[in-house]
Amino acid sequence: MEQQPKEKNDEFKSELRNRIIAAAILIPVTLGVIFIGAPLSVLLGIIVIIGLLIEWIRLTVVPFDEKPHFTLGLLIFGFIYIGLGGFWIIDLLAGFEAWRTAFTLLIMIWSTDAAAFFAGKYIGGAKLAPSISPNKTWSGFTAGMIVGTLLGGLCYLAFNVILFPLWLIPILVLVGQLGDLIESKVKRITGVKDSSTLIPGHGGILDRLDSLLAVAFFMSLWQGF
Repeated sequence: MEQQPKEKNDEFKSELRNRIIAAAILIPVTLGVIFIGAPLSVLLGIIVIIGLLIEWIRLTVVPFDEKPHFTLGLLIFGFIYIGLGGFWIIDLLAGFEAWRTAFTLLIMIWSTDAAAFFAGKYIGGAKLAPSISPNKTWSGFTAGMIVGTLLGGLCYLAFNVILFPLWLIPILVLVGQLGDLIESKVKRITGVKDSSTLIPGHGGILDRLDSLLAVAFFMSLWQGF
């Protein structure tokens, strides 16, 4: 009985270490490519979208004789969801000084995820949606909303973003958290833990970009495709 908490704590430390190492490598590279701009940033966007589509297919395809309606429905939803969101991301990255908006959205999403992760771990409390994602808590959701909105708003002002109004920031933070739940629900349906094992401590591209994808999809609808 005494060994179980220690094992969980060791598992958490290992996961956290992997997350930090992966983030320390990927974040500077990603921001650097985006800052350089097109065509390099557009190429990165295309590669990421292709990766998202591949992982979505891997995540959702189950034998047709077992769950054909789920398979077809999730595939169609995924191609629309990733297609619209991906097109918006690529269109954004092709624009002049796209880094201003991209940096704002990425920092907003990363800070939301980090705040939710640590608040859920150290504060805990009532579960947000136990039937969808048993590890998510209301404390994590609340911390994510507060931190993501504050840092997103600060970046919006600091980077002089003009693509959307400032008051949309908290809505985008909410959409990002809903995007995380959407992917968790799909994984629940298909019985897959991670979209892939590409990124140590993070899972796959879809696991890391589920919030950004939801925000991009929302923005594609907001701006009328």
